[in-house]
Amino acid sequence: MIEWQVDSPEELMNWHEAMEYAESLGDGWRLPTRGELADAYDNKVEGFKDSYYWSSSTIAQNTNNAMVVHFNYGRVNLDSKTNSYYVRCVTGP
Repeated sequence: MIEWQVDSPEELMNWHEAMEYAESLGDGWRLPTRGELADAYDNKVEGFKDSYYWSSSTIAQNTNNAMVVHFNYGRVNLDSKTNSYYVRCVTGP
């Protein structure tokens, strides 16, 4: 079972900054996968803003983009890694 970060950052980050931030937390913290974010939306996990959140998920055909999930309406998009969105990390399997 994964554990969601309680005190996630208030500032928006691009994908590379988000990956560095997750790594800086140490001890197994990471960006969630697209599936983990979608599950959090479906299960109404508290603590998310009505906005997009970065996932660690990318696709091989377009490495300039990564998957994001919107927590107002559950939309999953592929978006440029240079855009800035919220970050909420997870730890666990």
